[in-house]
Amino acid sequence: MVQEMAGYQTDDGDSIDWAAFSEIKSKRKLKAKEKKVLYQALYDSFKGLERMHRKGYIHRDVKPENTLISIEGKGLVSDFGTAIAEDDPQKFIRAGTPQYQPPEAVNWTGSDMWSEINAKWDVWSVGLMMTDLALEEKDITDHPIFLNQKGDKAGIRGVKNIDTFMSRLQSPNGQKQYNERLQKFRESNPDNPIVELIIKCTQIDPDERPTMTEVKEEFEKIIEKQDITLE
Repeated sequence: MVQEMAGYQTDDGDSIDWAAFSEIKSKRKLKAKEKKVLYQALYDSFKGLERMHRKGYIHRDVKPENTLISIEGKGLVSDFGTAIAEDDPQKFIRAGTPQYQPPEAVNWTGSDMWSEINAKWDVWSVGLMMTDLALEEKDITDHPIFLNQKGDKAGIRGVKNIDTFMSRLQSPNGQKQYNERLQKFRESNPDNPIVELIIKCTQIDPDERPTMTEVKEEFEKIIEKQDITLE
């Protein structure tokens, strides 16, 4: 049922050979045709998440390994083991892959900073996935959430210690520091609209993140300015 909501079928009902995005993300320099295929597949996955959200479901484990791309350039979200209805009380139980989870997924004892879990969870994950896939010569660890206390790139250590990094966001000072790092991320990637979209998706406050419909529409406008038409 959830798979159908995400568009997990072809128009003619035929099966397609799929590969995970994670199998192509190691190739940092993409040719024009490869970029079109990647962007189209990302766009398709955004449409799938948009459909899920409209039906009241959250995926909770969006990442390159769970996003499929076909040789025809079609994209689909996969692995719905963590998907849950927004009105299900079990949604407060942590699930998914830590480095792609938003701040509100971390259950800090005594903290009521985030009292609601909703579809904006997936939007944060999409922001990190775009950092990993849509920015050439970069990967997920280039996102400001993975910088260490000194502001340096922590690499794989940052991924492993993501809960420690997230814990900083409990304090006003930690939030201020994160927002300053988002600004530096913007400044180090000038005039890059994908970076701007990533920043919007990875705001600390879920209410400040766009909806998947808004992400999809903005992504389409960004890509079409590169003379790539999405279907």
